[in-house]
Amino acid sequence: MSDCIELKNIRALGHYGVTEHERSKPQLLMIDIEIGLDLSKAADSDALADTLDYSKLHKQVLEIVSNKSFKLLEALAKSIIDYIFVADPQVQSTSVRIAKPEKLESATPAVILRRARQL
Repeated sequence: MSDCIELKNIRALGHYGVTEHERSKPQLLMIDIEIGLDLSKAADSDALADTLDYSKLHKQVLEIVSNKSFKLLEALAKSIIDYIFVADPQVQSTSVRIAKPEKLESATPAVILRRARQL
């Protein structure tokens, strides 16, 4: 499958980190999502109903980040992936990258989880 929808540079504030101190104040997270699905029907029909609604996905990702708290970014990424697979049965695969741009002085740590739908 080579079709995909990308949602890049989602900026969200959330309470994440291993220590209680780190989770005590909101931190900026940068999130990139790539979703693999067949877009041929949407390309032919020009109908939103035949594709993934990325505005809805964006809103839900912001909600997940602001309403949940995990120690690890890996757990947050899994939560986002779980939502994506449940929300749209067309999704065949997804990749979620979450970065903490303000965590380290001269580097940006990030995690990437890639998952395919289990048939």
